[in-house]
Amino acid sequence: MPMAGLSPEQGPPLAVPLSFFFLAPVAMVGASALLLIHGDTVIWNRWVPATLAFTHVGTLGFLCPVMFGALYQIIPVVAGGTVPWLRLAHVVHLCLVLGVVSLVLAFLGGSKVAFLVAGGSLTAALVLFLIPVAIALIRAPTRSHTVTGVRVAVIGLALVSGFGLRAVCSRFTADLNLDWLAWTVAHASFGLVVWVGGLITAVSWQVLPMFYLADPLPRVSRILSLWLTFSAATIPAVLLLIGADAQTVSLAVGPGAAAIWLLHPVVAAIRLRRRRRRRADISLRFWYTGLGCAPVVFAAALAALWLDDPRWPLVFGWLAIWGWAGMIVHGMLTRIVPFLVWFHRFAALVGLEPVPPMRRMLPVGRATVAYWLHALTLVLGCGAIISGWVPLVYAAALTMALTGLALGACLLGVLAARAGQGWTGRQQTIPLAVARADSYA
Repeated sequence: MPMAGLSPEQGPPLAVPLSFFFLAPVAMVGASALLLIHGDTVIWNRWVPATLAFTHVGTLGFLCPVMFGALYQIIPVVAGGTVPWLRLAHVVHLCLVLGVVSLVLAFLGGSKVAFLVAGGSLTAALVLFLIPVAIALIRAPTRSHTVTGVRVAVIGLALVSGFGLRAVCSRFTADLNLDWLAWTVAHASFGLVVWVGGLITAVSWQVLPMFYLADPLPRVSRILSLWLTFSAATIPAVLLLIGADAQTVSLAVGPGAAAIWLLHPVVAAIRLRRRRRRRADISLRFWYTGLGCAPVVFAAALAALWLDDPRWPLVFGWLAIWGWAGMIVHGMLTRIVPFLVWFHRFAALVGLEPVPPMRRMLPVGRATVAYWLHALTLVLGCGAIISGWVPLVYAAALTMALTGLALGACLLGVLAARAGQGWTGRQQTIPLAVARADSYA
């Protein structure tokens, strides 16, 4: 595995990223409970409180913690920057959990107190996360497309946070001058295109060659993606502040969305198909499925913008959160967590005593079950939204809960291997170079 320019030994304590990663299966189970209880309303309208609660469990509860944990790991290892006040990560974790739970209760109950708690908790989490991360990225000595892409993604996080908190504040001020549709479009665009899409794209430039021996993505595609994603952060923000309507804001986001959901998936899929290592890998299924969903997400976004059918915004949100981003995030957890656990647990022992290869640390059977459950959830959810048949919603809720449990079982299985359980191998001392080559295979 190519490790040039990386410093995995500079990463944070294992508890920091893992504490965030383990929120992903919990959020999936929580989202499934919302879908089970309020499924008859979630599939009808994107503006109803239950749909808003479900959407934010997916973004703030499922995607955001994984991305926070990934950034705590990536910045010192890839960018060479030191995140100051690292112990604040535990406060960020607590505030994020409290904020998401309070926001869900606020949406469902309409309580201003709950909105106040949610706004305060999420503000604290975001500020305590953004300031140290921004300082680390500014000071980072490494200059690469991945690091630049991470910077753009963090700008997107700041924007989506600011616009979201502005919306929460309007609940208290009854601001009638706020163009809700335009602000919602901007909020979703900054979150999905710039923050989530920008980070997935930037990280893929590093991990696809690193974990799968794929050739680096073409320089021109990386530069074009960076500029178009940055334009999706800056131009819509300016337009919104000068009073542009929702359609104008959407058109301004278009080039960035095309880069995230068309250009990058096509180029990345081609590189993966031509990779030097032909061995099948369960995480590749997640990647291929997520990349395959991306153009469909783009088409659904266009349909939601131009067609007067309330189902299209719901299809777009479902595919974007649980299909494109959800599949890739789920897949990367099955690859990155074993690597981190292996490195923290066994790297210092290589050449001194028997160590397991990294690929043996993940229970492949559990990961395969999780993949098929996730894929089935994706199909059932789309079918429920398009058909309006409520039993499909309940079926999707059930498979989503099982997906979360399967993902949690995978992560716990990796921790069991870290504790010295769940691995049986031939007892021999492996030379350092051989062990590392085998571990990354």
